[in-house]
Amino acid sequence: MALKLENRAVAFEVIAAQQGISDKNNALQKFRNQIVALSSHVSFWWLWVGEILMGLSVDDPTRQWLTGKLLPVVPAYLA
Repeated sequence: MALKLENRAVAFEVIAAQQGISDKNNALQKFRNQIVALSSHVSFWWLWVGEILMGLSVDDPTRQWLTGKLLPVVPAYLA
């Protein structure tokens, strides 16, 4: 998870450089400083999701849809 978040930070950095956007408040570094803590929470959440779905006896196609399509985008709508 930490690597994925760092890859996102690099992508933001590239876009900002291409568009001439300065980071006066050092937001990207603040984000990078939180990657380790954030990745552990996200990883724990996915473990919890897996346990819940196993406990509910969800069939494989539904589990794949939930974990691959629905749940990855839900946090974007909750923010």
